[in-house]
Amino acid sequence: MKVSQSMVAAFALLTANAANAQSSVTLYGIVDAGFNYVSNLKTGGGGHALTLSDGPPQASRFGLKGAEDIGAGNNVIFQLENGFSVANGNLGQGGRMFGRLAWLGVTGQNWGKVTLGRQYDPVVDYLYPLTACGTYGGGYMCHPFDSDNIGNDFRVDNSVKYTSPNWGGLTFGTLYGMSNQAGGFKQNRAYSIGGSYANGPLYLGAAFEQLDNPGTNADGAVSSNGDAPFAAGRQRILGAGGTYAFGSLKLAASWARTVLNGITSGPIVASYLRLDNYEVNATYTITPSVFLSGGYFFTNGKQSAATGDLHPKWHEFNLMLDYSLSKRTDVFAMAIFQKAAGDSTFASIYAIGPTATAAPGSARQTVVRLGIRHKF
Repeated sequence: MKVSQSMVAAFALLTANAANAQSSVTLYGIVDAGFNYVSNLKTGGGGHALTLSDGPPQASRFGLKGAEDIGAGNNVIFQLENGFSVANGNLGQGGRMFGRLAWLGVTGQNWGKVTLGRQYDPVVDYLYPLTACGTYGGGYMCHPFDSDNIGNDFRVDNSVKYTSPNWGGLTFGTLYGMSNQAGGFKQNRAYSIGGSYANGPLYLGAAFEQLDNPGTNADGAVSSNGDAPFAAGRQRILGAGGTYAFGSLKLAASWARTVLNGITSGPIVASYLRLDNYEVNATYTITPSVFLSGGYFFTNGKQSAATGDLHPKWHEFNLMLDYSLSKRTDVFAMAIFQKAAGDSTFASIYAIGPTATAAPGSARQTVVRLGIRHKF
């Protein structure tokens, strides 16, 4: 039976329109800018500084995310997210075009989601909501050097990730980041697992991650190009905690331990480093447009080197007031104070002095930030 060319063209047009009708792409982003007063900077001649920067509470970014319905409750999904500095226009994350996220996957309402690419690990997925760094405050409220990755300082390249559906409030996820090294299966690989339970005002989360030889090359799971805070033989992260909401008041508590072996470069170089981060924080919604948050964390460390064992410690207090001008724009004020103790010789509010050479020149540091944030 012959079919006319016009009928074929009409059928192709109809099927194309139907496919387009089942697809969606969204452009989104955040622009965050403000003034900082910083005390005790070691670099740039030392002393105090007044700076303009983007983030925190959120680093500036824009991205694309999309989905295509392929039937039977399944969708092909993707997300590409760029990080940049609003202060100077530079790319973030080591100069990558889509350094924050770049992944493609498939999801189904009954079985979960599988994604491939550069993406967050389960530590970020399930421990991030427990901390000041992950909720209201951003980078300046992360634990020293972001060693536990609560502030998603590194993403995992070359990774495959599974996220379960929600089963009565319970979800879990697991990730494996490949080394991409011929003959080097363990040369900069990563694997992680975590889960959470949410029921009304209660949230509980826990996660574990191991990195083998992180930061030792640029094309492994945790790249040496703008990602890894440490280059080491092995890094393990374990954490847990929870939040509970009492009406307008939300309380949170968490613990996260990071253990590093054979550190060859980073803010601390040692044969062994253990950092335990204990945190409590609270957020109170004063009105629908105003919230007040505050928190405290204590970092207790043990460091082994040729000269013997050391016990570095840090205390940090934070406070933030936020006022929404509209659904998309808010203004904020935050203050952070950190004090080094024990055998630690310098304070290091994360993202102000993340390395030893950029660290503050004393055991105390204060940051005050006033800013504005717009979401689109």
